[in-house]
Amino acid sequence: MSKIGVTIGKFMPLHKGHELMIEMAASQLDELVVIVSSSADCQDNDIQLSLDVRYNIIKQKYAGRNITVIKHHDTIGAPITVDEHGTATDPAFWDYWKNVFTILAPDATHFVSSDRYGAKAAELMGLEWFAIDPDRELFNISATRIRANPIKEWKYISREFRPMFVKKVVVVGAESSGKSTLVKDLGKAWNSPAVPEYGRIMTEIVGNREWGYGDFIKIVHRQQAMNTHAAKESETGIIFIDTEAYTTYLYCLEYLDTKSQTLFRMHKKEEFDLVVLVPNNIPWVDDGSRIQCDPATRNEFYDRLLGRTAESWKRYVIIKSTDRTGRVAELDDAIMKHVLKVDITEYNAFNLPTQTITK
Repeated sequence: MSKIGVTIGKFMPLHKGHELMIEMAASQLDELVVIVSSSADCQDNDIQLSLDVRYNIIKQKYAGRNITVIKHHDTIGAPITVDEHGTATDPAFWDYWKNVFTILAPDATHFVSSDRYGAKAAELMGLEWFAIDPDRELFNISATRIRANPIKEWKYISREFRPMFVKKVVVVGAESSGKSTLVKDLGKAWNSPAVPEYGRIMTEIVGNREWGYGDFIKIVHRQQAMNTHAAKESETGIIFIDTEAYTTYLYCLEYLDTKSQTLFRMHKKEEFDLVVLVPNNIPWVDDGSRIQCDPATRNEFYDRLLGRTAESWKRYVIIKSTDRTGRVAELDDAIMKHVLKVDITEYNAFNLPTQTITK
């Protein structure tokens, strides 16, 4: 007889405790049915964590395994009464879920859970309880705690869900303003990913041929893909990004004399926790790929960025330092206040690595 497990959760977001439960059950059972559920009152509170998004990510994560992922719209909501372990004692609540499990996993032999309510669920359905770390001794975490303070609980968030919670700092400016150096220095200082400017990579791809409109669209798509990957790999919950879509919009205007509505719409959809604007206050250096040789051109580019930055983003700072390598310390307070939203004492309590924060 096949051993078939069933489990259910909101997975808002999926975390290490959930992964332990799913992986362990799947390794010891012939099949595991994972029901991703949400009640009507919490489905759309956060678009990034909507039921459809969670279902699709988890389904893709476990594709090709002995794991079936099912989406379920919960119509009963929270139980009326619970015991000391948080297990529902409301008969109507259990009647509802017994019917759901019978429909979605009719051949189940085991009820899988990492909470103590699993014992009651298994008993009512006549299944064997497959308990996995019910007291959270291996991974002492909950999705509620993650949503309340994702940076503090960052290490527990499943990599596929990290882009929804990552803090993004983007650095913008005209060419040869020192923004790329600043991004690299910030990455080193905070031991966090420093995402390079894909436009520089595209310059190598284009080579001696003329730039086309599609090249600028590719820049934004590929930049955003690198940002997403960096978010998954960040171990601190923060990433530093060199340039965004509006800068690409301005370069498209400069190269092709084209005001791209597509690029502008892409820019409007981008969100950052902090925008760092770097003025033209250091000497211009020709690295062989520069096109803004005239100071007036660079200043006009900067003024356009300044206007858009003030209009589009709530949190931004303008760098004052004229030292290419000494600008990181100037941003410490802004990153603490606007990005992490903690003071230095709280940050140190998270045990997150950093080299330059010494206040």
